[in-house]
Amino acid sequence: MADRPHFSTGHKFGFNELVRAFSPRPSSKSSNSAILFNRLTRAFSPSRLGVRPLTALSLLLVVTLLLAGLEPGLTGWFGKPVEGADVKGFDVEGAVKFAQRRNPYIEMAEARMEQARIMWEQAEEAAKQAELALGGAPIPYEIAVMPFQAKTGYNIAKKAYEAAQAGIGLAAEAAYYGVLKAEGMYEVAEQAVKRGKDQVELARKMRDAGLVAPKDVIDAEVKLAEMEANLATAEKYRGLARLGFLKTLGLAFDEAFELTDKEIQYVSFREVDEEDLPKKVEEALKNRFEVYQAERTLDLKEIEVDLMYGHPFTDTNQNAMKPYMQAAAEEAVDEARAALAAKKAEVEYSVREAFLSIKEAEERVNLAARAVEQAEEALRLAKLRYSAGLSTSLEVMAAELALTQTQNARLQAIYDHNLAKANFRAACGVGTGGIGASMGAMGVAGGAGPTE
Repeated sequence: MADRPHFSTGHKFGFNELVRAFSPRPSSKSSNSAILFNRLTRAFSPSRLGVRPLTALSLLLVVTLLLAGLEPGLTGWFGKPVEGADVKGFDVEGAVKFAQRRNPYIEMAEARMEQARIMWEQAEEAAKQAELALGGAPIPYEIAVMPFQAKTGYNIAKKAYEAAQAGIGLAAEAAYYGVLKAEGMYEVAEQAVKRGKDQVELARKMRDAGLVAPKDVIDAEVKLAEMEANLATAEKYRGLARLGFLKTLGLAFDEAFELTDKEIQYVSFREVDEEDLPKKVEEALKNRFEVYQAERTLDLKEIEVDLMYGHPFTDTNQNAMKPYMQAAAEEAVDEARAALAAKKAEVEYSVREAFLSIKEAEERVNLAARAVEQAEEALRLAKLRYSAGLSTSLEVMAAELALTQTQNARLQAIYDHNLAKANFRAACGVGTGGIGASMGAMGVAGGAGPTE
């Protein structure tokens, strides 16, 4: 009751007083909404509309309530802000699951699977009708082989759908880490600008005290301008990373979201040792889409050879050439068998390569961490020398740049390590799946739930 406007009997209110009575209470999270409400207040003033205050207020309330459904951050009436409205929150697992439900490539893969199922049913019906029409005589090869071809197509499309989900899962995981990396690099650039401004201010004070030449200030200002340009670049890449995340999850580009993790984390890989790799290779050979596709293709080629010996062709000329066509079909079996062996070799290579990538990224993370410590110490010493009049702003700014570079290198190494772990699981055909194979299955070049 205390939040409702109270009017004394007989008191005559003006428009501004009525607006103050009904306007939203101030909130730190509703500044955009307050600005919007103030603009509407000016637009719907009685003087502009030529109406009485109560009429103008009624129009203002109606329009504002309509906009409340469009403006996620619009502050609620009577001082109660709608906090976090329409903001989706994701952890990495939630991002993966959400993308697997919403990404348009999943819908495409599902549609292809359904098309393949319909074609299989159609081929089965065509073969059945041909058998009835011929009264038990062998049906033509072209019709007899259709159900087997269509069934193989359906099985591959079904596996491709699963692979598409896996590929999108890995893409979502990579996009999640990409946002965290970009946020981290933006923060690094922001801190560099702050330190650069402090150095410019210090250089000006020392110049005014006659301790350094004016050129020293100019040098510091030039380096600060470079840092500010780097910050603008980091801001752009942060924006692109967020757009990429939204695109991968199938969300609108203006959708608001938050990540559970506030910075990209490094967790050492202890899941597999080198002696476990043969088992992981076997696992990959059972799970990977490329191997499954090559196996089903080989099965189909063998069936085509068998059917060719037992069924005539519809074209008499083709029947005359049948021995040659049978020989070609047998060669196609050999080709499919060789293709399967090649795919298995590629899969084993990808598993071993992914494992080595994890180890390489781990080493870079450790080296980068030590480099950051050394760069921080070098900057501290450079500032001490400058304060003592033993160096110039250029030396301090060079140390600043070195620190920024090592901090960014560490973030990149952690990102690469996280992605390498995901790629290893993908190469084994588990987890989020293989981006190369899985995205290829969708026809794409490559590779806890949200709170709504």
